[in-house]
Amino acid sequence: MVTDTFASVRRAVIVVAAASALACSSWRQDLKPVAYQEFDCGTGESPSVELRYLGSGGWFIRGPDDAILTAPFFSNPSALAVALSFAIPLQEDLDLIATGMRGVPKTASAILVGHSHYDHLMEVPIIARHYARGDAKIYLNATGRNLLLDEEFGGRSVVVDGFAGSDSAAGAWLSPSPKASIRFMALRSEHAPHLGPIKLFQGHVTKPNPNSRNAWDWREGQTHAFIIDIMRDDKPVFRIHYQDSASNPKLGFPPDLGDDKRVDVAIVCMASFGNVDGYPNELLTALKPRHVLVGHWESFFTKGELTSVPFTSTRDFAEALTKALADPSLRGTTATTPYPGATLRYCVQ
Repeated sequence: MVTDTFASVRRAVIVVAAASALACSSWRQDLKPVAYQEFDCGTGESPSVELRYLGSGGWFIRGPDDAILTAPFFSNPSALAVALSFAIPLQEDLDLIATGMRGVPKTASAILVGHSHYDHLMEVPIIARHYARGDAKIYLNATGRNLLLDEEFGGRSVVVDGFAGSDSAAGAWLSPSPKASIRFMALRSEHAPHLGPIKLFQGHVTKPNPNSRNAWDWREGQTHAFIIDIMRDDKPVFRIHYQDSASNPKLGFPPDLGDDKRVDVAIVCMASFGNVDGYPNELLTALKPRHVLVGHWESFFTKGELTSVPFTSTRDFAEALTKALADPSLRGTTATTPYPGATLRYCVQ
């Protein structure tokens, strides 16, 4: 017991030290975040795809007919609260969740979870219960299902580990219903280390442990990226590549999907990008997206005051992204960092 307590305290010190190393105050100049963006569809009526950034790894994605969510996080307990959660349980902030989800239609039929850390999964039960369709399914890894495995959510959870593809082999296309006009494919990825080579909260949960409020119990599990397609007449008309954690090449990269559909939007993760190789450069060169959106860029240890994620240089990320977009194959690609709550609209090509 003494050894376990010592290990917990030691991990707590690491978390607090990491969170104290905030990025420089010039993040607004480096990232140039926007509150709204819409691309001109030209003359005539053209359907659009809406993406609303919810903060952390969370997005609301709405096509002409259907909508899905990726797991958001709003409560933002302090680094000290996270570090000491083995002794003092974390609590969701229902007011912050309500504020963050204000104006988001309760139409999502699926919630995609890239990995099972507390800042991606802890609020999913509340989101599923109050801010999505009553039959919305939760797509996550096996660790995540064990963390949610109770009477209410056990039957709504779909483990994607066995369906996932890789850069060399396609996985299975999944959809919340046969009639849904959105499909998605999980891709085996990884979570970047937090401090140089040090990765916190790693490992798997192999037995049911629902309703835990100890951040150290929320292990990573198998991390996934996702390809998300908006469909029309059984063909993809808008394609999104989504990551909620930076990864080494070619983890999280899609394979040849057997069609000529280009990636329209690539959602990349700024947090800890410098602790993996060639990110986001190599991913974007492989994807060749029309647009790039930067997510998971703001601190999830602070309430109210917006600042950038700890221990990640916004300047270095901005320079890496600028360098990536200078590649001739990415000529014309736009890059945007949205504020939490920002809405972005794109035309279906």
